[in-house]
Amino acid sequence: MKLSVVALRDKCRENELPVSGTKATLVERIVGKMRKDAANNFVSNIPAVIKQNKVNVKVTEYLVGLIADYFEEVGGVVNSRDIGRTLSNAKASGVGDNTNTNTNVGSALQELKLHFGGVYKFLVTEFDMKNYEIEFSESGEDGFMLKRR
Repeated sequence: MKLSVVALRDKCRENELPVSGTKATLVERIVGKMRKDAANNFVSNIPAVIKQNKVNVKVTEYLVGLIADYFEEVGGVVNSRDIGRTLSNAKASGVGDNTNTNTNVGSALQELKLHFGGVYKFLVTEFDMKNYEIEFSESGEDGFMLKRR
């Protein structure tokens, strides 16, 4: 569906977004707002087991430490794929029995996925995000970027 600039500006007003700029700028603002809303909705619907953090605290601390160290090492902007590569090259915490499963967890990435489902879910539920922001790519194909605010 194609919208006119007037219709896009109306949509921006509805969402309390700035109404100035080109058609492409207006579309970018609206799409950005939609992505942010979708991400917030996704976070609010994460299963209660994850939100209640039934995972061993030492496992969570270990994973947070790995990501935070990598983030600082590369200078404050990290792609989600790079986080995944870093975690796949790091050993699992070795703490506990990995949620009473018989799964042999070898890497930190496998451990994170076992307990949290993925990097994004882990970041929004366990990582202290007050100093960071997540930015999604336009295409949605490149994962997301984690940036310092």
